[in-house]
Amino acid sequence: MISYREKELLMVMKMLQEETEHTTSHMQSVLRSMNTKEKQISIINTDSRMCETYDELVDLAKQRGYDLYIRAEDVLTAEELKDLVTRKKDIESDLKRK
Repeated sequence: MISYREKELLMVMKMLQEETEHTTSHMQSVLRSMNTKEKQISIINTDSRMCETYDELVDLAKQRGYDLYIRAEDVLTAEELKDLVTRKKDIESDLKRK
């Protein structure tokens, strides 16, 4: 069983992962626009704030809409999810045959 504190930790880690992916994606688009010499000004818009304690990180994650529910997508890789869907279909077809 996963404790409440562990669920909070997963929530915070998901928030940090998604924020990192968003920032990386934005920076890549800025670099592409610079390389193609487009006349485009890109500004990183972030509402990040400095958190000094773990509890502040948890509060920030909650404010951004993250929750404590653990979904398969949060803990399984894309390959594992694909395998899970395949296994589910196999089980359903076996049940229909019986």
